[in-house]
Amino acid sequence: MNKSNVCLAVAVSMLAACASQPVSEEQQKMAARQLLLPYLQQRTVLCNELDVTITPNFHANVSNPGVDKQRHQFERSEEDGVVTKVWTNTTGTRAGMFTVTIGERPDPTDVSGKPLAQTTFLVLNEFRLHTRGGEWAITAKTTGPILAVTEANATREVREFAIADGVVTRR
Repeated sequence: MNKSNVCLAVAVSMLAACASQPVSEEQQKMAARQLLLPYLQQRTVLCNELDVTITPNFHANVSNPGVDKQRHQFERSEEDGVVTKVWTNTTGTRAGMFTVTIGERPDPTDVSGKPLAQTTFLVLNEFRLHTRGGEWAITAKTTGPILAVTEANATREVREFAIADGVVTRR
């Protein structure tokens, strides 16, 4: 066995050993925080549609908009272990727009009124929330034609805005 094959064998056996050991609660919190970190910006995204995919551990980090039966439609479905909730603005007007926040979990005992670190999505047409099992995930993808992002008191139009695997994409 040459030196590179020995190194590869050692690396593979180390990874296998790590994979078989249980993950501590602290490691789980750190991994969840890493995925949530890009949402913890004071940012507002105006979009036509918003698609969010989460695993159940992030459910409390994503707000669910209310439904006004005169302006909105709500549907829930389940297929192959994925629960999909869809909120639709049937009027297509700004008066029926949804506000969806993703960020820190609100503390029910906090009465300070201090704003939470979060990203706010203003959704004109449709918000889809998919909850699935498996590896932890929290992703958000917006579609247009209306896309504007406000960060650090500056607004700019974009064609695409997404946060997936802890990475923000704006184009």
